[in-house]
Amino acid sequence: MNNKARLIEYHDALNAFDLAAASKMFADNAAYVSPGLKNSVVGRTAIMHAMAEYFAEYSDQVSLDDEVLELDAMHIQSVWTLNATSNKTGVKVQRRGKEIATFDKDGLIIKIEVIDT
Repeated sequence: MNNKARLIEYHDALNAFDLAAASKMFADNAAYVSPGLKNSVVGRTAIMHAMAEYFAEYSDQVSLDDEVLELDAMHIQSVWTLNATSNKTGVKVQRRGKEIATFDKDGLIIKIEVIDT
């Protein structure tokens, strides 16, 4: 499987709220940089914890890839749209942005950088 397909598989796991499957796609020392996760989180366990908290607040999240591009074999970019409602405040959120995923030689995610547009 190529890294573009891996990123799509990762997004499918997130859309299914399957954090166990998503966790297997990260290297132990991965970094996740996103405004949605309070900026930078380092380490698979910390990333999964932050995602679990995020999904607990935004349990109706729907995120769709508008485009997935291979920048090179190790860097895949997606352009996405996200709609969700905060369970805490009831406020509807719409985000749009791009994500650049960096993979290691074993096909594990070592970094994700999310940029809201």
